[in-house]
Amino acid sequence: DYLRDNLSRKKEQLVMRWPRPFHFSIVDEVDSVLIDEGRNPLLISGEDNREAARYPVAAKVADLLIEGAHYTVELKGNNIDLTEDGVTYAEMILGTNDLWDENDPWARFVTNALKAKEFYRRDVQYIVRNGKALIINELTGRVEPKRRWSDGIHQAVEAKEGLKIQ
Repeated sequence: DYLRDNLSRKKEQLVMRWPRPFHFSIVDEVDSVLIDEGRNPLLISGEDNREAARYPVAAKVADLLIEGAHYTVELKGNNIDLTEDGVTYAEMILGTNDLWDENDPWARFVTNALKAKEFYRRDVQYIVRNGKALIINELTGRVEPKRRWSDGIHQAVEAKEGLKIQ
């Protein structure tokens, strides 16, 4: 909340009470905060939904692609690689000549949709509650409603589940 307040531009967006200074803080379960969660970097990113419509389309493409024929899965590095046939088939479905075209890029969306399909399991890595995909902490098993996966993965999971893209 402190970091978000420092990034806010309007007084109404402030979460914490200002201008009162901090005198102390209470940290519950400090071992979890410092040790368990210390490996997860804190990322604060802006909200950009200009490309939100691409995620559901990419999710439908991912449903049509077949592992082995159209893409390969590398479990060790959580990587997905489209085969030549997969690229051709995806381009045909999307009506584009180049998935990596800088003016109309689809490769990242299709790859993320395939990652959501292959690596992210409902009720294992996340749950769906009140129309939102909520991450389950691997270490504690607790739902973490304020966390989101980065690089478009969270949006790909939302599209896979038919949820509104946040």
